[in-house]
Amino acid sequence: MSVIIQKYGGTSVGNIERILNVAQNISKMYKNGYRLVVVVSAMSGETTRLLDLAQNITNDNKNRELDTIAATGEQITIALLSLALQKINIPAKSYCGWQIPIITTNDYTQARIKTIPIEKIKQDLNDNIVVVVAGFQGVTQNGEITTLGRGGSDTSAVALAIALNAQECQIYTDVNGVYNADPNKITIAKRIEVINGTCMLESASLGAKVLHVRSCELAYRYKTNIRVLSTFAPKDQGSLIMNQSELENYPIISVSTQDAQTIIKFKSLNINISPIMVQIYNICTIDMLQISQDDISFVVDEIHAEQIELALKKLNIKNITIIHNLTKISVIGSGFRSNNTLNQKIWRLLNEVEIFATSHNEISISILIHNFDATSARNKLANLLTS
Repeated sequence: MSVIIQKYGGTSVGNIERILNVAQNISKMYKNGYRLVVVVSAMSGETTRLLDLAQNITNDNKNRELDTIAATGEQITIALLSLALQKINIPAKSYCGWQIPIITTNDYTQARIKTIPIEKIKQDLNDNIVVVVAGFQGVTQNGEITTLGRGGSDTSAVALAIALNAQECQIYTDVNGVYNADPNKITIAKRIEVINGTCMLESASLGAKVLHVRSCELAYRYKTNIRVLSTFAPKDQGSLIMNQSELENYPIISVSTQDAQTIIKFKSLNINISPIMVQIYNICTIDMLQISQDDISFVVDEIHAEQIELALKKLNIKNITIIHNLTKISVIGSGFRSNNTLNQKIWRLLNEVEIFATSHNEISISILIHNFDATSARNKLANLLTS
């Protein structure tokens, strides 16, 4: 019988009542004959609460200890869900990341999964046991607890789906699928029933918050299908993210928004760029990098701007220009490089909007604009969405 991976986010397991509801949902799948591996996050707000406890002691980020603290949130959830399943006579067994073990790199707070031995899980599945796994966490070869970064439970679930060659990876959350724009910001936004994996990966990397971007990377690379569903509307079929080349691509799939962006610019004349970029990437990832004979500019999340400015000054970089309170809006689809008519439509819609930076590839166009222009620009670009 087919293996299904299910992942339930923090909102889905936010209290005992919701955990009991999740157990009922799992029970229905189990009784239909599916072999199930269930990945859960910490209860909503729990990871933040745990990390705040550490901040009350010190602001000095000792990442090893932060991972040890943060990983306890999922440990509570897996045990509670397993108890809830056992209460309704569904055999279940919980595993922390280090018990399987999910082997990761040594990068505390942002570890990446290297391997997942599946012998224990396969034995439990053969014994008709529901396997409940802590998302977001793993362990190094040396036995050190690690976490995968915020949203990492999605990545845990997809990695398990790949390791077990699962039929599908189902991501249960508080929304009933993937929308072509944020329905809280764009009233005409519609749910996408089937979306190409390439477009989903691009959407996630450009600000869509439905799925962790690394989970989309894994699913795309290993051709694993993901279905995004609502825990609170279990009969809804949600959105299927298909990683198959024969799926039809549409011109415009979605519009994504990233707020709190900052552009940093400095003169590049007579500067060795490489060591500077090494230092910047040691702090955070960057976007919209543009290098010319005169200037270097790039975009970062607002929270990293001050740290990067200090690093540049230590490198004796002068004439640094920093512009805050910007928004990046991205249009995701296909054929942008070759579709002149579509590009003309986009730029006509952006008439009179001050644009600080752009990036452009075959499946997306991104623009960086003032926060106060974002709502108007987003609504105009939403008119291009496929109906």
